[in-house]
Amino acid sequence: MSPYEELFEALIEYCKITGYPTFDYLPDESQGYPFIMVGDQINNDVYAKDFVTGTSNLTVHVFAEYNYRSEVATIMEQIQRLIPKFFTTEHYSFALAGSSSNILGETAKNIQLQHGRLILDFNLR
Repeated sequence: MSPYEELFEALIEYCKITGYPTFDYLPDESQGYPFIMVGDQINNDVYAKDFVTGTSNLTVHVFAEYNYRSEVATIMEQIQRLIPKFFTTEHYSFALAGSSSNILGETAKNIQLQHGRLILDFNLR
């Protein structure tokens, strides 16, 4: 498995610790709110003289009904606290290098939602 896929799988497991339903896809409308979706991932290989390292940018999406904005913020904060600054998967080591977040209002299937995006930047060590 690639280092980026191991990172993706590890992030899903950290998100599950929150106790909220966690997916690697956007579930259908039968899924209640709130829920977490580990989604977008952008990977960059960095070539050194004798080895390849890299960075990965992952977006964790948190969805809740419109009047639960504070819960979205709390869930994103929980996720940030659960991810260690440095951690190891089965084959690789990673360092959390930074993060950013935002919360957007949106409509899906005529339901007003709060959509939190937590963007996490990792370095392959």
